[in-house]
Amino acid sequence: MRRSDDGDQLELERSGGFAGLTLRALVPFEELSQPQRAAVDDSLSSPPRRRPQADRFQYQLRVGERRVVLEEDDFPAVLRPLLRRLSVTR
Repeated sequence: MRRSDDGDQLELERSGGFAGLTLRALVPFEELSQPQRAAVDDSLSSPPRRRPQADRFQYQLRVGERRVVLEEDDFPAVLRPLLRRLSVTR
């Protein structure tokens, strides 16, 4: 995973679902476990083919200029604990 001296962060966003709310969180890399870092890198490097479905969540992962949108079923289980950090944005 690309690292820089300016303190990279994972930008995590969840959108969609029945209510259509967008939730966001910033997670500093030093707070990610090695398996979580690997899952982020894998997702950014080789995203699964998108299969949008109505009323399902979509997750966006962004690290610097790298970005991927994952459907709910493709969101890595090892990253699910990070969802507790999500909060509503306006």
